[in-house]
Amino acid sequence: YEMFEFLKNRELTIITNNLTFIINSLPYDNLTIISIGGTLERKTNSFTSLKKIDFFEAYNINKAFMASTGVSLVNGVTNASPVESELKKMAVAKSSTTFLLIDHGKFGKQSLMTYCSLSEIDYLVTNRAPEEKYLEYAKNHNIEIVMP
Repeated sequence: YEMFEFLKNRELTIITNNLTFIINSLPYDNLTIISIGGTLERKTNSFTSLKKIDFFEAYNINKAFMASTGVSLVNGVTNASPVESELKKMAVAKSSTTFLLIDHGKFGKQSLMTYCSLSEIDYLVTNRAPEEKYLEYAKNHNIEIVMP
């Protein structure tokens, strides 16, 4: 949802499960929104569905912008919701380029489910530099770190 202001005036097709993003996009005819539907997870304000795990198979995704509740070198990119993690796993697998958007407090943390390894990320977007071990890992795995 935080990216909405940067996307709202572009001609885009966006696949999202985030209800806030969907509602905010209503006035913008230039945005084609595809949603998976399913059950509303009130904690994350997003839709999830075990029946829709194969949803992404039909789509070619140019760029995936992913969130995470934690990132570690051992457990990779994690999420607290098993259902959401499966959807995120499929999105990363189908994406040509994957962006991970996390704040500095997520480094060294882990949640219940791993949805991809850190090496599957192309761009790591964060608000400040992580510890040296993450910088070294990014360099060794061709991950570009983007910071303000």
